[in-house]
Amino acid sequence: MAAVDAWHYGRPVVAAWNQVAYNVLGQHGGSAALYGTEPWHFYVRNGLLNANAVLVLALAALPLWAAHAAVLRAAARSAGPAARPAARRLERAHVLLLFRIAPFPVALAAFSLHPHKEERFLSIVYPHMCFSAAAALGLVGALRTRFSTRFRFNSSRRLDVAVLAVAACVGMLRMAALVHYHAAPVRAFAELRAHAETTQTETARLLPLGPSLKMLAGARTQAAEPAAERTLCMGGAWHRFPSAYWLPRGFRLQFVRELGADAGQLPGDFEPVRASGSVRASTAAPRADFNARNAWEPGHVVELGRCDYVVEIEYGERRTELGGMEIRDSAISEISETSDAVWRRVGACHPVLDSARSGVLLRTLYVPPGAARLVSWATGQQQAWARMCVYRRDNIR
Repeated sequence: MAAVDAWHYGRPVVAAWNQVAYNVLGQHGGSAALYGTEPWHFYVRNGLLNANAVLVLALAALPLWAAHAAVLRAAARSAGPAARPAARRLERAHVLLLFRIAPFPVALAAFSLHPHKEERFLSIVYPHMCFSAAAALGLVGALRTRFSTRFRFNSSRRLDVAVLAVAACVGMLRMAALVHYHAAPVRAFAELRAHAETTQTETARLLPLGPSLKMLAGARTQAAEPAAERTLCMGGAWHRFPSAYWLPRGFRLQFVRELGADAGQLPGDFEPVRASGSVRASTAAPRADFNARNAWEPGHVVELGRCDYVVEIEYGERRTELGGMEIRDSAISEISETSDAVWRRVGACHPVLDSARSGVLLRTLYVPPGAARLVSWATGQQQAWARMCVYRRDNIR
């Protein structure tokens, strides 16, 4: 990986070390805290939401291991001479289990101590979390078998099945919530793609899921340069951009200047391949428009007048359930006042949950509309909705 990075950047680069040096050691005047801070329980709170019973079991694995270690130690001391070697082997095997379940709590504690937190940071230990959860279930079964005669516990696997069923059901409700409440960016860009195909601006096929050999060699990128490039702009919803794979060919993503300096340092572009001559020349070119302080870079934004299309979220003035939205109907009302252009909507708008104004019971898991009305009546909580729309600049007034 370091060799690939060095080839593209034209100098030795170890990206993993750069991340540690900037985010942890604060080199080059940087600090991860510049990008927002969260309380120490952020990962636990989000883990309970997205991993539910799996996280609970993973956190319980270490205490269960200690309890089972004490049982094994007591059994080894009370065993007769013939059974003592086998008991010692069980103790040594149990110590090896500790090294397999320790990575998750250690990583969780280390990341929780860091002020800047993002859920994706823990992705490297998700396999360890799942293993620890499975080990916890196994340890519960071992302890239950050990004390079954004293406490009359059933040694069947009903508990295992019940835990897995709860985790699966809650997980599916969470996934349904993500799809039902927050899929608007994907749907909006699919709408843009359909519009691009209809108007024959470009073939507008989605990029493949992963780089091709031609793309790595530079030919893929050169071939993708259309004769008439379209500029797609995003405003306050810039952080909802799904990925470049959803951007039709012939379109270039930009951010509008009206965002203001409070947006911090927005993403920038590599030099176009048609100007540099190759992908490596673009990625290795020195850049002076980036900083380590998350400070505003005016070169990363454009005036709204340069935009051919805009993807923006419009927030409503009433809180209603999905299917009964009442949102003010003014094309890109938040930014159109700064432009002389006439903006027309492309296709349909797509609903997205306004999490900041929605009750916790109605935003964490999927709740059908009928049940949502019942929850609203019982708790006073509401679901607030906005919509994401694609707009095309039609002409100049």
